[in-house]
Amino acid sequence: MAALFGAGTRSGSRSLSGGESTMSGAEPEGFDQIAALDEKGRKRFYTRSEFEDLPPAERVRMLMNGKTEFYRGAALITAREALHGK
Repeated sequence: MAALFGAGTRSGSRSLSGGESTMSGAEPEGFDQIAALDEKGRKRFYTRSEFEDLPPAERVRMLMNGKTEFYRGAALITAREALHGK
């Protein structure tokens, strides 16, 4: 399941496996926050760690509904960039 959510991390940030990244000086990868619609159709923002703390079924539901937006800093990025760090 971890591969589904990308392995790219920023230097010093926690990876999905719980370890520390050693990519100092590398360009940022992955995402900082995600916006998704809740059950009532309201947009809700989650930090990367808040998103990763959700149960896997909830993360998959959010991704599969097709109404998620990923951000790196203030920039909107594609799901591919967010989840695969490209």
